[in-house]
Amino acid sequence: MAPQTPVATAICIKSSCDAKFGASTEGKPKVFFKNFYVNTTTGEKSGDVLAEGKLSNV
Repeated sequence: MAPQTPVATAICIKSSCDAKFGASTEGKPKVFFKNFYVNTTTGEKSGDVLAEGKLSNV
């Protein structure tokens, strides 16, 4: 997925997942992703954060 700007609201990743892996045929498949923050002023990168979620069609 392309880099995202931090926002206070949720960022939808479903369309990106569907485009890369195809639409899921399961009820609510698990999704694992890794994210990190890059300070655009200094170029410093935070540690990786691993997360798990479940896709929904909402």
